[in-house]
Amino acid sequence: MASFESLSSFERFTPQFSQNDKRTITLLTQALSARMSEVNPRRFAHCKSVAQTAAYMAKVYQQNQTHAYIAGLLHDWDKILSTPDQIEKAQHYDIDMGAPLEQTCHLLHGLTAACELHERFPELSDDIIDAIRYHTIARTNMSALDMIVFVADGIEPLRKPYPTLDAIRASVGTQPLDRVFFESFTSGLVYVLKTQRYLYPPSIQLYNHYIRTFAHIGK
Repeated sequence: MASFESLSSFERFTPQFSQNDKRTITLLTQALSARMSEVNPRRFAHCKSVAQTAAYMAKVYQQNQTHAYIAGLLHDWDKILSTPDQIEKAQHYDIDMGAPLEQTCHLLHGLTAACELHERFPELSDDIIDAIRYHTIARTNMSALDMIVFVADGIEPLRKPYPTLDAIRASVGTQPLDRVFFESFTSGLVYVLKTQRYLYPPSIQLYNHYIRTFAHIGK
């Protein structure tokens, strides 16, 4: 497998889409642009960069490039919402985080986006919706697409440098996908602890789950 860093220019990667997929992606990109390109152009650029990164990772790990691109493109659909609006939307969809919504607001945009996008674009497959839903909170039975979008969100080329960024990028294509995901997930936990932010309790359980999983299979 080719590694992320082996490309002289990552942006040169061209995902392989059918003509029908290209039309779908164009329509979804237009919808996303109308939603955020003027309100938050940097967020719009991030979404497109995550889509590109996710499609590349899908190629490396032999997954569906179209699904990866679309999930990456739409993953931050609700990231432009204010805190009050985000909480109100979570309440509208009866989202229960098992903790006060005010403390978990930074995690809600994936869940609320999944709900709205499922309604607005019913043609989107369940695996795309799930990858959007779990890109903030993860889960024990992460699918390959879930892991790809989770990781791509953290390593896309527009990301500002952080201590483990280069190492995680280098692991793409040189390590199994679940290991790359775990390194990205762990890096996020370390950031939360260092910045003394609220640590979502299920994240601790999820960390322990993967530690036990890797120990069981000898990784």
